[in-house]
Amino acid sequence: MEHPYRVYIGLNEQYGYSRNILRGVHSYNKKSRRKWRFRHGQIYDNYIPSIINWKPDGMIVQCSSSTVDEILYNCEFPVINVSTVLSSYRLPTVAPDNGAAGALAAEHLINCGLKQFAYWPFAFEGFFCERAAGFVKVIKDKEFQVHNPPKKKNADIISTEKQLSTWLQNLPKPIGILCTDDIEAAQVCEACFLTGIRVPDEVAIIGVGDEVFECEIAPIALTSVTLPSERIGYEAMALLERMLNGESAPTESLRFAPLGVTMRSSTHFMAIGDKYVEEVISYINQYASSALSIADIAARIPLSRRDLERRFQYERGHTMGDEIHHARVQIARSLLLDTDLKIATIAVKAGFMNCSYFARKFREIIGVTPLAFRLQARGTMHR
Repeated sequence: MEHPYRVYIGLNEQYGYSRNILRGVHSYNKKSRRKWRFRHGQIYDNYIPSIINWKPDGMIVQCSSSTVDEILYNCEFPVINVSTVLSSYRLPTVAPDNGAAGALAAEHLINCGLKQFAYWPFAFEGFFCERAAGFVKVIKDKEFQVHNPPKKKNADIISTEKQLSTWLQNLPKPIGILCTDDIEAAQVCEACFLTGIRVPDEVAIIGVGDEVFECEIAPIALTSVTLPSERIGYEAMALLERMLNGESAPTESLRFAPLGVTMRSSTHFMAIGDKYVEEVISYINQYASSALSIADIAARIPLSRRDLERRFQYERGHTMGDEIHHARVQIARSLLLDTDLKIATIAVKAGFMNCSYFARKFREIIGVTPLAFRLQARGTMHR
């Protein structure tokens, strides 16, 4: 009888990112022909001897210290890391593309019409730096200004909160701020609330991770970049099995793009100088899932259609048709993530007249087909 592989999963399960990785592991387990046995818990250097005493064949861990990285790298069995807290690892790593997450946050804030931007990191290493770098690159490429955080944040909580409040008060308004995770975003939102800064009217906030509890419990519900954490769990298991079968560890980390932006109240802001363009955007967002046409929109605005289209292009950098397609694709994205509806049903609910046109537009905007997006999000892509 085939020996089941014993795998220890070392994750910080208080966070949604970690729990979604477990879902990806479970998804792989259901599809695998191999038998597996699992244990899971946290991973610290003083835990490792008892874990090794269990005689695992492999491990998947969120490694957050160089000491643990070094110890596990020297184990006789393969260990896969799924964290990017450190700037570099000796362990083979499967993780989000943090630079792409920061870039997506920047694009979202730019699409809100903002002209001033800033970022607030927890630390200046690992994924914090990667997300900030991706954010800054997009902003500077668009020739906008980025306001950097203080060079060194204070060590104690009270001093850090005072430093954050002072920094927020001194920033130009309105401004969009990337917080490099959702915990930081909640702290920035709280600081705005305590200092009388209006969110999103003066400060629009976006986090990373889409940690639902953190995002929903904040004084203003927080917009966040959704990471492909289930897929990371699935791909980490796939890599672990390949290494157990004799494949060498990859020399580069495997990175996977974010799934999109989950928009909430903290970025419900539109810095548009033209009131008619602002009215059009509001109308599109409200009725995108219906049989909406540019002619319908133009009939509501006291301008000629040609003048309206020209003004919209000037303000937004794309056409009203593009705006409608983008709004519909975002509706479809949410339905793909949150429901088990068939693709054809989602196409209709999002406002598309047929499934093939929906698939083409979805791929143009998101980069993959609707089915591939759903499978990636759920960690069920096959190699």
